[in-house]
Amino acid sequence: MAYTSFIFGILFLSFTTLLTTGTVNVLLIDQYAPFVFKINTNYLSIGLDSSVIASNFKNFNMSDPKLVKIIGHLSPAYLRVGGNMADCLIFQSNNKRSLKENIGEKIDGGDCSYSNDYCQYQVLPNFTMNGIDWLNLNNLTRNAKLDMIFDLNVLRRFPNNSWNPENAKQLIEFSNRHNLDISWQLGNEPNAFRHQFNRAVNATQLAMDFQVLKKILNKYRRYEKSLLIGPETTRPQAEKKDSITYMTEFLKNAGNIIDIISWHQYYFNGRTASAHDFLDPKIFDILTWQIDTILEIQKRFKLSAKRVWLTETSSAWGGGSPLYSDRFIGSFIWLDKLGLAAKKGIDVVVRQSIFSGYYALIANDYIPNPVSVTIS
Repeated sequence: MAYTSFIFGILFLSFTTLLTTGTVNVLLIDQYAPFVFKINTNYLSIGLDSSVIASNFKNFNMSDPKLVKIIGHLSPAYLRVGGNMADCLIFQSNNKRSLKENIGEKIDGGDCSYSNDYCQYQVLPNFTMNGIDWLNLNNLTRNAKLDMIFDLNVLRRFPNNSWNPENAKQLIEFSNRHNLDISWQLGNEPNAFRHQFNRAVNATQLAMDFQVLKKILNKYRRYEKSLLIGPETTRPQAEKKDSITYMTEFLKNAGNIIDIISWHQYYFNGRTASAHDFLDPKIFDILTWQIDTILEIQKRFKLSAKRVWLTETSSAWGGGSPLYSDRFIGSFIWLDKLGLAAKKGIDVVVRQSIFSGYYALIANDYIPNPVSVTIS
């Protein structure tokens, strides 16, 4: 009866519009049509870049009721804490903090990861996250009714270049002791480490590192079934195959270890992006090929049971475009991504970022940026 009334209402409005204007356009969504893909309850999720931790949570008061409330409006969702600086983070359970250096807008891989520029001249300092910070961050997540994903530092290495898990063990043990429910990642955009850090961890080695992490998690009842997500590679490119090759080799060796296949995607450079880029359907369509490429690798290794997530994505790398990414014009490319990713079978899309950078959903005063109207 309700559906019939709805149809009648549409027809009535259409007829009225036709009489007054001479034309009418109607978009009818059939609620009984078969669905294309059933997405995760947390499909639309958000990222908090590790650089916010590195800056001592500058302007980000995790106990502020206004901040908690506005982030809570996005529930149910994952809060993915990771990014370029995740591989510089060292955990200390005491309350000591390292002096954080000015890291500027280094809140994603930028040109180092996405334009394949070598950035070894930029020395990114290690920094510490103490126990209180970690508990406060988890309290924010819990109070906002979000689910935590945390990206562990994979660049703590032994001389033979295998992963040194000792600091991660401390964080995991501390988290277990405080009853924190967390899903885990290990490393951020490892295929771009040579460009980003002038270091290298190949896909086969990373797969072995994930196996080490899995064994550690299996020692805890709380974490033996928590999600292990990887490898966090950059977007596929037709002309440069390093990301595709890395994903292929990783899944070949770790497809049975991870629970979720993850990758990152941006369309263009935030420093050079134009308004036209944010409205160009040809640029929108780049994502179709990129998703198809990842799904083909998934299919090749018969990993259909492993869902594919976009765990870091926005319009432009390098922190976004200062003129467009957080404006209303940035909503069109974002809405297209949400619809296309769902149609193609991407299970979760993590928006970079909730705070900090030109693509942030909320400003420093916790007021939503104009692009946020497409999410709320």
